[in-house]
Order: sequence, then structure tokens, then C-alpha cells
Amino acid sequence: GPPCLGLLPCSGFTPAACPLLEYTGANYEEKVYHFGDAPDFDKSQWLDVKFSLGLDFPNLPYLIDGDHKITQSSAILRYIARQYNLCEKVRTWPQGKLPPYQLMANVSFFLSQEVLKIEYLEQLPGQLKLFSLFLGKWTWFAGDKGLSRIAAYLASDRCQPYPIFAKIACWGNK
Repeated sequence: GPPCLGLLPCSGFTPAACPLLEYTGANYEEKVYHFGDAPDFDKSQWLDVKFSLGLDFPNLPYLIDGDHKITQSSAILRYIARQYNLCEKVRTWPQGKLPPYQLMANVSFFLSQEVLKIEYLEQLPGQLKLFSLFLGKWTWFAGDKGLSRIAAYLASDRCQPYPIFAKIACWGNK
């Protein structure tokens, strides 16, 4: 069957795989796992199947494509890029630098978020400048090809721009 992307209903790290799969024109399925509300944030929908999927490192997001079972957002993106011959087209973030989305995640998930938020906001202009220089004149990470597919996905009800992170995050969870 088609590849299955297991994810949470938030737009944090996982959704980068969705537009990339759309860009390739791949036929894929999404398996969305929902967490309960505060205070316990019931995770049973995920925990009931977590160890039955044959994942070496069970976690969300995951991608199951035949015998290939992958967890971790970056690994999933690299796998998709290799499978669809995008490796020469797709640029990666410079080694040793945390991309802005990772910095934002750090601010969102840690209790010391106020301290981290100050550091994040101080570093953000420099990070965005690096990001802009990195992209150069590209209108998209992988060129202009396939943008109509991505635009269609972003306009569909399958795309969920919010919440950014899961309910258990200190910020971006609504």
C-alpha cells in the first residue's frame, strides 16, 4: 500500500513531510493520533499501538513505506528526498546550527520558557538573516516545480496550520 505517515494533529515538525510528499505527487496516507485534554493529556490512542508497528525507535512522527519504518522528522524528510530523487534539489540546514523551528520548539516545550524566549527573540533576527542568505534567490527550497501541488495541500482541510505543537507544550498548543 501507500506510505503511511503517523503524526499528531499539530503543525510543529511533522507537516514538513506532508508538503514534501505533496510536492512529489506521492500517494500516501496520514494516521493522526490525538492526545486528550489537560490535566492528564491522555495519550492512549498512540500508546496503545506504539510498540506494535515494528518501529526501531517508536515515536511520532513516523513513516512506514513497505519495509522502511522511520521515525524522527529529519530522517523522514531525508528518506522522502532520496526516494523521489530530490537530493540534488533540496538544500539542508547548515550543520551545527539549530534551524528556527527547533529554537521555537525549545521555547515551547520547556518550563524555563521565559528565559529561553528572551534568548530566542535575541537570536531570531540573525537566524532569519542566515535563513534568507541560505535560500538565496530560490523561491522555494526545491525550486518552483510542484508549488501548485503544495498550494493545493495548504488550502485543503488536510493541512492544519494550528496548533503548532501538541497540547502538552507550554506555547503554541491552541
